[in-house]
Amino acid sequence: MSSINAFTWGIAASYGVYLSHYLAENTFSGATPLDFALVGGLEFAMAMLGAPLVTIICRKAGLRPTMSGGVILQTLGFMLASLSAGRIWVLYLTQGVLIGLGISFTFVPGAAILPQWFRRKRTLAMGFSSAGSGIGGVIFSLATDTMIRR
Repeated sequence: MSSINAFTWGIAASYGVYLSHYLAENTFSGATPLDFALVGGLEFAMAMLGAPLVTIICRKAGLRPTMSGGVILQTLGFMLASLSAGRIWVLYLTQGVLIGLGISFTFVPGAAILPQWFRRKRTLAMGFSSAGSGIGGVIFSLATDTMIRR
């Protein structure tokens, strides 16, 4: 679960690196700082708002197909965002909606698993699991910055 937190909330936490790049390079002409803030907010909102839908899909399809779908959505979101060609609305759909839904489809099913495995020391296990978010945020932020510079 710690790795799931790293690959979901760690990626969401690294949006600040993209935000810094978008503002410094003026990649999207006509876009305001508020547009970029809304993209990051939309990503987080979609991760939370998708939870009821993901729960229903997970009950019908199972954990693995649902979580695999999340990985595919996140990957597509990043790939298509790279093809946005300076159009901010594409960034809303890709880095906002697709990646946000990918986070939801990956995180929500995984969050339900860990408490089932621990009767004693459940809070300690959840604490270690949650630490993956911060660790992922550091790793993805450093890696994203390096990739953007190159």
